[in-house]
Amino acid sequence: MKQLLLIICSFLLLSGIGFAQSLHIIETNGNAFSPSDLTVNVMDTVRWINSGKGFHNVVADDDSYTSGAASSTEWVFEHVFTLPEDSRYYCVIHGGKGGAGMSGIIHVVNTTGITVTDGKILDYQLSQNYPNPFNPSTTIEFSLPKSEFTTLKVFNMLGRAVTTLVSEQLGAGNYSFRFDGTEMASGYYYYKLQAGNFREVKRMILIK
Repeated sequence: MKQLLLIICSFLLLSGIGFAQSLHIIETNGNAFSPSDLTVNVMDTVRWINSGKGFHNVVADDDSYTSGAASSTEWVFEHVFTLPEDSRYYCVIHGGKGGAGMSGIIHVVNTTGITVTDGKILDYQLSQNYPNPFNPSTTIEFSLPKSEFTTLKVFNMLGRAVTTLVSEQLGAGNYSFRFDGTEMASGYYYYKLQAGNFREVKRMILIK
């Protein structure tokens, strides 16, 4: 697993790619989560850390994720949020559903926000694919503020390009392309948009 992560990181660095997704840290502080109110983007990762000074765990109100049984030992738990929604969670020992006691809330929002003035697009924008997770196909949209030679490629976890959705000169505007994963294995994939000096990559999940 470590070797695979090194391969992925090396690929991203050599390609000049920067993840659009972010990592957010929540720590246990006594019988509380800190921060207990957090806003993240779709596909961001939240990492909970228990330093071992309390008997804690993390359980979603809707049971969609959990760190497991409560423990007083040091532990780390991560979850990727794939849908725009409010997600409440709690510690089964010191809290409860609905914001009771040791609990928290994560506001998951879409990373939209294309700036348009007088009908003109002012910013480059690569949107999160939808649906996500998907099976077998998904839609990828992006916007260009001016004409650029543009490539949109999909990579597997090893950093190998599995398909090129576009590779041509495109004018300013909004674009939508469909990625068909019928012949692909389940797992994480990355799609990279390059238009002139603009580069961005996002992650998507194929589940069969």
